[in-house]
Amino acid sequence: MRKFVRLLPSGPIELYNLADDPGETNNIAGENKEIVSKIDELMAESHIENADFPLLGKTPFRLGLENGWLFLIPFGLVVSAIAFFRRKKDREEQISKPDRITLLRGISTAILAGISFFSPMMVMAPWFYRSVAAAVTGILVYGVLKVLNRNGFPGAFLFWIALGAVIPSWPFIAALLFWFIAGLTTLRFDS
Repeated sequence: MRKFVRLLPSGPIELYNLADDPGETNNIAGENKEIVSKIDELMAESHIENADFPLLGKTPFRLGLENGWLFLIPFGLVVSAIAFFRRKKDREEQISKPDRITLLRGISTAILAGISFFSPMMVMAPWFYRSVAAAVTGILVYGVLKVLNRNGFPGAFLFWIALGAVIPSWPFIAALLFWFIAGLTTLRFDS
C-alpha cells in the first residue's frame, strides 16, 4: 500500500510504502519515478475536471447549487440593514408632520392636534358619506373628509365638514348600522 503526498500543486512529491514504512520516514518517490508521474498526471486531470485549483494557474469561479445560497447571506444582511434605517428615518419624518384633514374637493385644509382615532370606513365611497351625513343630521354636507393624516399616516374619515361645523362621526356609525340592518339604499346628493 502506497501513500502519495503533495502539499501544493507545484510542491515536492512524496511517496511512501506504508506496508514496509508505517511511520512515513523513507521517501521512495525518487526510486519510483514512473509511478509518481502517473499519479501526478491523474491528480492534474482530476483538478481540471473538478475545476478545483487547476495546475495552469487559473482558478475558475464556481457557484454550484450546494454552496450558492451562501452568497445570499451578506446580500440579505445589507438589504435588511438598509431597510431598517430607511423605515426608522421615514417614521421620524412622519412623526414630525402635523395632524391634518383634507377636504375631498380641495375646499380647505384643517389642522387638528391630538387626533389618534382610526376607522376602517375610509374605503367607502364619498357620496355615501354625504348621504349618510345628510340623512342623520339633516344638513347637506358641502365637503367630505378625504384623508385624516395622523403624523403622516393615512387614517380615516372621522369628522364631517357641514356648513362650517365639525360633526363627530358617531352619527355616521349609527347610520351605517341602520343602512345595513334595514337594507335601505343610500340617497345621492349633488355636491
